[in-house]
Amino acid sequence: MLARMRIKGSEIGSLGLTFLCDVHSNPWTNFAGSDASCSQGKPVFMLATNARLDSDIFSREYGVNLTACAEACRRDARCRSLTFVKNATDSYCQLMGAAADASAVVHERTLSPVNGVYYLEKICLQGEW
Repeated sequence: MLARMRIKGSEIGSLGLTFLCDVHSNPWTNFAGSDASCSQGKPVFMLATNARLDSDIFSREYGVNLTACAEACRRDARCRSLTFVKNATDSYCQLMGAAADASAVVHERTLSPVNGVYYLEKICLQGEW
């Protein structure tokens, strides 16, 4: 079961950030490491609405919902982020091996504003309740 936690003050213009977590996960500490594994924590997703990362796509699925898309990314160690689009006639999911990296000074990947697109980045939460 996924729960949403909105981060206060995270909306800038039309871009909003939300953490999508398993309700039993612990949100105390998080990091977005360069390695896709999360052996000491729980992989969860940070959601940015109306945003897209321009990156190479290694898998594309049509006709899926957001939960199925996120689960496909969670199961694939290569997946660091995904883009989900749902419109009146179709939905599709794009899995990517890259993620937006706000900490990098050189070659920083940034999100582009695009209405109706959901960007989810896989992060690892660690800690104890």
